[in-house]
This record gives sequence, C-alpha cells and structure tokens, in this order.
Amino acid sequence: MPGKVPDVDKTLARAVLLSSKDPTPLGEFRPHYKTLVGRYFQYRQMGFSTLLDCLKSIPDVVRIEHSLHDGILLYGVNNEKTDDLSLTTEHHDKQEDSDYKMRDQLSASKCGLYSICIPSMNHDKLRINFLRRNDTYIMGDVYVGGGNYVYRLDSDLQLIYNITTKPDDGTDNYNKILSINYDYNNLITCGSYRGVCQIRDLSDLSVLNDSVTWVAAPTKEDSTVGFVAPGYDNKPNLYVGTPRRGNAYPGDQAVSGRQLDELLFHSARSWEWECAVDMYWFYENSVIYVTGFSYHRFSYFLTVQRLSRNDNTYISRIVRVCQERNDYYYDSYTEVTLQCEGSDSTLYNLLQAADVMRPASDLATSLSLEDDEHVLFAVFGKGRTPWSLTPLQHSVICIYKMTDIEQAFIDAISGCITQGGDEYQLDHIFESRCYTWDNGGNIPVHFHSYYCNQYDNVILPDPVRVYNDTKFDAYSRYLYVLVEYNVYKLEVQNCKQYTTCRECFEAMDPYCGWCTLERRCSLYNECPFSNIRSRWLSVFSDERCVNITEIEPADSVPKSVHNQITLHVSELPDERNYIPAYECNFGNTSITPANQSGQTLTCETPLTNQRPDIPEGCTNCVSSNWACDWCVYENICTHASDTCMKDSYSSIVVGEHNKFSSRDIRGWSSCPHLEQQDGEVLIHVDEATPIVISAANVPKGNPGFQCVLKGIGFEDYVAATRYNESTVLCHAKQYNYDTNVQEVNVSLTVQWNNNYKIDDIYGYTVTLYDCRIDRKDCSGCLSTITTREELQCGWCVSDSSCQISSHCNRHWWSQDVTENCDDPIISEIYPSSGPYEGDTDIIINGSNLGKMFSLVKSVTVGGRSCTVIQERYRVSRSIECTTQSGDIDYSGEISITVIGNDGKTQTGTSGHVVKFTWRKQRVVGFFPTFGPKAGGTRILISGQYMDAGRNITADIGGSVCSVDREEVNETNIICTSSSHQVTSSASFTVYFDGSARPVTLINYKYLENPVIKNIFPLSSMFR
Repeated sequence: MPGKVPDVDKTLARAVLLSSKDPTPLGEFRPHYKTLVGRYFQYRQMGFSTLLDCLKSIPDVVRIEHSLHDGILLYGVNNEKTDDLSLTTEHHDKQEDSDYKMRDQLSASKCGLYSICIPSMNHDKLRINFLRRNDTYIMGDVYVGGGNYVYRLDSDLQLIYNITTKPDDGTDNYNKILSINYDYNNLITCGSYRGVCQIRDLSDLSVLNDSVTWVAAPTKEDSTVGFVAPGYDNKPNLYVGTPRRGNAYPGDQAVSGRQLDELLFHSARSWEWECAVDMYWFYENSVIYVTGFSYHRFSYFLTVQRLSRNDNTYISRIVRVCQERNDYYYDSYTEVTLQCEGSDSTLYNLLQAADVMRPASDLATSLSLEDDEHVLFAVFGKGRTPWSLTPLQHSVICIYKMTDIEQAFIDAISGCITQGGDEYQLDHIFESRCYTWDNGGNIPVHFHSYYCNQYDNVILPDPVRVYNDTKFDAYSRYLYVLVEYNVYKLEVQNCKQYTTCRECFEAMDPYCGWCTLERRCSLYNECPFSNIRSRWLSVFSDERCVNITEIEPADSVPKSVHNQITLHVSELPDERNYIPAYECNFGNTSITPANQSGQTLTCETPLTNQRPDIPEGCTNCVSSNWACDWCVYENICTHASDTCMKDSYSSIVVGEHNKFSSRDIRGWSSCPHLEQQDGEVLIHVDEATPIVISAANVPKGNPGFQCVLKGIGFEDYVAATRYNESTVLCHAKQYNYDTNVQEVNVSLTVQWNNNYKIDDIYGYTVTLYDCRIDRKDCSGCLSTITTREELQCGWCVSDSSCQISSHCNRHWWSQDVTENCDDPIISEIYPSSGPYEGDTDIIINGSNLGKMFSLVKSVTVGGRSCTVIQERYRVSRSIECTTQSGDIDYSGEISITVIGNDGKTQTGTSGHVVKFTWRKQRVVGFFPTFGPKAGGTRILISGQYMDAGRNITADIGGSVCSVDREEVNETNIICTSSSHQVTSSASFTVYFDGSARPVTLINYKYLENPVIKNIFPLSSMFR
C-alpha cells in the first residue's frame, strides 16, 4: 500500500516550515522538526522509504524546489483556516497504552471579537480547570487539564494530542495539578483519583512515572495548588497546598514538598511527613487554595480561609515556606493576611485570582519600582456575608509590591520571635509556635492598593464562569482564557476599533497609541518610525492628538484672490527631511505642497480655475461658511457686492458670515423664495387650472415670470405673473401626461428673466391625475380604496366612464351616491376544473365585483360555498376563492352576491358559458421510468383530466419533481426530477391541489449518476 501522512503530521510539518522565513534544506528538515516538535518526523512509520518521497506526497503542505547551489529546498504552503474547526478521529498505538489518542472528534465553538477558539473539550462533560503554557518551547504549546483528560494544543489552540487520565476501574479523575518541570522537560499532572501524580512526556503526554504517595486532594471539590520551583540543592521540587481531609485520606498535608529527580518523586528527607506542614482536623474544609508561585527563594501560596478556630469570618492570606536546604520541616511556614479596600473603603475579603509579574514601565514608574522589582496583581470579591464564600458581582483589583510583601513577612517573623502571644499563634497549624530562627507567625498586614482602569470589555460566547488559570503568551499579545469546557485565545488589545485620535486616547488601552501620519490607533511596533517623536503618541504621555489649533487668515479667501494659508498644528511630527512631507488638501479639488517650520505649516491656495463653484441660488450663497453676498438682479453670488445694482434697497442680500456689512437685509429669509405650500395642489388632465403660489421677496416689476412643472417623462412651462412680493400666479392651462398611471407628482419652480430661479427650499409639488385610468367600471370608480376622495372622481352614467363632474355631460354620481351600479358580471374563471375533493383556488374575473372586500357577501360554485381569499381580492375586478368537494364530472355555475350602494344585495351569475367542473384525474403512466439520482430528468406523465386543478405537483419517493404549469394539457404533464440521496425504486405520485393520484403499476428507479470516461474527438471545426 502507498504511504499516507496523517493530518496531525501534516499540520506540524507545515508549522515547522512556516516558522522560518527562509526555505529549509531537505537535510535540515528532520533536525529542525525535532527541535520544534520534540520528536523526529517518522516518515518510515508512515509507509515511505525516503523522506523526499514522503514530502512529495503532500503538495498541499510543502513545495519542493531544486537549487543548483543549495540542493533541494522546502517551502511551507500556507493553509487558510476555515470557520469549521471540526477534527477527525485518529487512533495511534503507542507501547501498550490503548487510551492514547490523537485528534479526537471535537465540535467547533464560535468566539466573540478578535478571539480564537479551541473546539469544545467535552468528552465526559467534565470541566477543564488548569492551563499551562510552555515558555521555553518555540512553538508555544499550551497544556490543558480537566476531568479524565489532559490536552496538548499548539499556540493557536489546535489540538496536537490528548490522553485520558481515567483509571481502569472507571472512576472519574479530576485534574488537580498541572505544572511543567523545565529542568527535566516533562509535565507533572495530579488528579483526584487517590491524589496520585504522574510525570509525563511533554510531546505525547505518555506517563513516565507515577508518585507512590497521596499528593493532591482526593476529591473533586477540595482545592489543590501545585507548582514546580527550586528546592534544597536548587533541585526542582513540587510544592503542593491542599486542605487537610482527615484520617480517611492519609498523607494530605496543608503544604508539602516533593523532590523531582529526573523521572522520580522523592521526599525532602527519608520520611515523607518531614517536608510538610500539617493542619488540625477541625480546620478541614476551611481553607481554599487559590494559586501559588515562586519568588526570591520562597514558595508562596495564596488562600481564602477562616480567620481562626473560633471565628468563621473568611479572609485572604498569603503563605510562604523557604526553599533552602536547612528547612527540612518547613519551620519557616508563615502566614500574612492580605487586605484589599475599594475606593469607597469597602473591604473585599475573598481572593479570586492572582499573579506575580514585572509591571510595564509606566506603572513601574508610578509605583517607584526598581528595574527588576515585581508586583502581585490580585482580584478580590466581597462575600455576600462575612461568613460566605459566595462573592457579590462587583470585584476589584489590588496591586502589591513584592518588596512590601517580603517586609511584611519579616515583620511577622520578628514580632513572633520578640513578642510571641496569641496574636501570632496559628491555631489551625499542628504544633504552631515561634522559634528563635527564621520561622513563622501571623500578623494582619494591610498593603496600599493601587486602583486600575478597565480599558476594554470582551464578551465570551459561553455564559459560564471564567477560571483564574489565565495566561499570557510569550509576547503578552494574547491572553489564554479558561472556562468550563473551552479555552479562548484573545488579543489583549483591539486598537483598530478606535477610529479617531480622541477615541484612542479616551480608551486608555495601554497597548495602543495614535500613529499620527497614518491617522490610526495602533500598536507601537505597527506604526512606521514609531521611535521618532510625535510619530506614535502613547495614551499615557503628555502629548496630545495632532490638531490644527489656528488658521490664518481666519476668514475665508475670496474665490478670485490668490493667497497663502498658515496652519498652526499641535504635536506636528518633524518631517522637514522629506519634500514634500505635508500637503494641504482643499476638499476634493486641489492639493498644494506645505512647508514646515516647527509646529507651523504654510501653503498656497489653489489656482482660481481649480476652486469649487459656490452653490447656486441665493439661499445657498448667503448661508455658506464664507462672506458671500447675493446680487438679486444679477443673480450672482459674490464677495464684492458693491458691484450689484443699487436701484433698489432689496437688490443685495448680505451673507450670514459677512462681518463687514451693516445692511439689514441679511440671511436666507431675505432671499426671493417660495414659501411652504399649505396643502396638496390637485389638477385633473384637460382641466384648465390656475395655480396660486405663496412666496417671499419676489423681485419687483414683470421680468418674464414662468412656472415650470417637471416630472418623470413630463415637462411643461406656463406664463406667470407677480401679483405682489408674496404671491405668484401661474396662468390657467390644460395639462396632459403620457404614462398610464392614475397620478403623477411633478415639481413646480418659478423662474424669471429667462433662467433666474426663485429659490424653492421646501420642494413645491403639484399632483396631476386622470380619473379614467384603471377605473373601468362603476364600482372601481366609486370605491374609496381605488379612488381617494380628494380627487373628486365620480361615475358618469351617460357615457359609462369615471370622470370629474365638469367633464360629464349629464347624470354624474359622486362616491356617496345611493343608487346602485350594475349587477356583478362574471367574464371568466381559472382553472375551469379541479379535483372532486375540492381545495382548488379559482380566479373569477369580471366587473362590478364589489367596492371593497367587506361588501362581497358570498360566492358559490355549482351551488356550493366558495371561501373568498381576502388578500387576493382586487376591487371590482377579481375574486379568488377555494372550492369545496363536488360530485365527479359535475359542472356548475358561479354566483357572486355583493352589497350595493343602497345597502341591498346584488347578485350576478356566470350562466351556461362559464362553469366549473369537478374531476377525478386518472394517471396512467410515465416515461422514462428511470434516471440518475442527481436529478434533471424530464418525465412525461400521461392520463386523463391532467389539467384539472391549479396547483399541480409531483413526488418521486419523497423528492420533488418540478411541474411547469404552462406545459400541462388535458392528457399530459411534464416534470423535472430533483436529486435523490440513494439509488432506489420509488413510488410516483401526482398531486392536484393536494389530492393524491398515485401511479400504482410501476415505480421510478433512481440509478447511479453517469460517469464520463472519455470524450472523442477532442476538437472540431469552428464555423
């Protein structure tokens, strides 16, 4: 059999090749793979004789090139990740471990903004609760521990390996400790099953050795904190904190240590108990271990616990033991109380999470820290009561300098030695007392806390608890967040969401700053030349956004005048070495180079022929941002209004921003303009009608006024007269339009002196209409649904048409007439036949079929009631109704009864010409009787009365066969088969308005799809 590369090895090979910008020589691939992955690329086990043959079989992963000088070079092929992160199950036998698995089938989970998901890890619906990241491993692997499983993931949370920790007897084993031993490059895992630990291989998670003693809490509920740190002789030690559980679980100590010698667990001395601190039995279930860490030759544990043996108030404490050789019995065990107050002096007593790290430079400066000094970040909640472990929703972050914590321990020990007494007694620790050497005591010490600002909020899709085991990646660019059944990789910044400099600064995101020349919020290293002052502005710096603070000249420059513009800019980056570094952009019309002098830029205004035109009209002119005036009789906008006609005081309208004129006629309200119309202007076609328009400041005299009416496909001009300065009269005229619509809306403007327009700021409109269009009968004309009352349309009895009263010679009915229109007339129906079971929706066309739906009293077909469908009713023209069942081959008349104008009923029947017939269709057969399961086969169905019905469908074994109704006749139906999942023999059924007519003598066969194996000839002549 030919060899095959498993998907997991493809993924790893691609990652290794893409980890380098340069191509990888063939001879260096396996060593490079070993360095990054932790094992060699095992091509022989995959069934290949040579590495090159193996790599040639995966062209989607590696591209192979031959170089004259460098030999064979390998390039990684980038693979875009898809939204579907579902993985397939593969089993890999390793030694005799049948539970060893790679890439179990996992379901993908969607994340929120700028986040990456790991597939849900819910093998046994047991929570995951620990996360560790390999800080020395170049690929940045992540290890996750949970109920019955341990997982190894890559830095993008793609599964590499997972392995079960469930014992053979089927007991659930909850992960309690997950820690990396960097000295021996292995993984320490401990579980609730008898509190046993394992040393595991970092690559494949296989067990290298088990502990022989109880180490972790042997229950799901009890807390356990464990981590690897230096011990005596500077050898790695596993430090464990767990509450005492009584004699039922021998060997559980409050704090203990075990030496890790390569692949073995050892005690500190020859007796296990000598490297532990025991807790009295009555204090069990009273201590919750939250986290732990190593710092300056001490191992620290952070806890939440009862205040004392006789006081059930919960407090938070920090515990430490010395890592030196002479501390065989952990006599250095010391506790110090951590206190955290909110800004309102509220005491938060329940520690939730904590971590020790070096703060960023700005925070370090504000805390007056030395270069290598660390701080403890701690999240606290407040209990619902002093005796409750359930925190309220609000939480706070307190920051403690590690030097202050170390001094607090020194003070506690000193007080214990020099003063002694109950104040320093640890009544829950077995044989607690003060020694004359470096030992323990207890003193509540309050550290000054520093308050933090939240700069962003990320909502996870899983509405579950977030665990305190949260880690940064190696570069502090991403945060790994652990929840019950998932791990999320979140970017710790999202600078691009802030689109303005102000938003960027107000967010106070410590990762973000304003990239001035690119005008975007970005990371420091994503902004070009960010090391140059003013190129990248930190949100914590005194520098502010780049901003134009002053422009000279402050007022506008006239369009015909050439001038120089001076801009004063705050935080302007110095770019004088680049010519031109800055440009002045005058809207979308022109760009001119700018010269920099410190924080000042100067540039020339554009050429006069490149400047934008002032918007037309008096209103736009005097309302503009510039010092423009309007010359009424010249119809121009100008900065030199002294050239305007001076014959009239109203010949000049001064602009709103013209500070140099004292004239009272100022602003848009002084412009000649049409006022807002009081109501709708309605004009019937062929009816000569004048139009009176309210206006303001109409120019004096009679300089050729005109009214202009324009619409789609319509334009007309009519002479007009200035009645006074507030009224314009459009002369009476008959209007017509060509479109076949009942109403046409047109705009109306007034112009004078050929093309001078009076401003129309409100949009004056006129409605032209024609009563005759689409109102063919009396009911349609008089209906208030098809004809609104304002049009004053009515029925002209003398010529049987819909008209306004002035266009009717005699006998005109208004819409409120009490005389009846003609009785309903039925002209046609569709379809004319249907299944005898009924349920056929028939269309009845005619005239005077009612003025509205509520006036249609009844419809019968062949003497049987037909249910009218309201949403398909068309006033006076058409009714649709659903038939009832009828006798086979019976034909009956259609009858419609409506309520007339006088309130009485009117009835119309179809007579003998238009009838509906009930049929029993008979399907005889179909051809062809088989076709491919892909569908697309046109099938001819034969029978009798095949066109009886409106909605005709066909079904083949549950798959639709689409019917084209236009191809249906009395004897034949043509349908097109759709795809079918499997090859099979299927029943064939035709439905007429829901009534089934099955084919009983033969079935349709779905066959395998045809396969094209060859085409001949492959070419032909083109004509």
